[in-house]
Amino acid sequence: MSDVYSIGVLLWEISSGKQPFYGESVAYDIGLICGIAKGSRENPIPGTPNAYVKLYTRCWDGEPTLRPNMNEVVDQLKEIMSSIDEINENGLYNIVNESHSNIDETSSNASSIGLSKLITNEV
Repeated sequence: MSDVYSIGVLLWEISSGKQPFYGESVAYDIGLICGIAKGSRENPIPGTPNAYVKLYTRCWDGEPTLRPNMNEVVDQLKEIMSSIDEINENGLYNIVNESHSNIDETSSNASSIGLSKLITNEV
């Protein structure tokens, strides 16, 4: 279930274009680890589709037995992408474009991880 938690964090990173807890004057130390263990999570990014927010927040649920399994995550992502395709057909594709520009803007800040560059190239 920790892998599902990590997927939830990755999904949040994709929507925000930032590293978790980046820029909040929070040291990446035992204090942050304890805070996360006690339920500290990032806030959803305004404008993120509700289904996507629900998915990643379920993935990082404090109770591991309430987290979806990987098959459920994949199925939910397929449903979300399908709904975005429907939105695109109506000309309202800002959601994906805004998320992509957020990733582009902050990729230099997260380059130490190298993950954002990989995501940007894949998007």
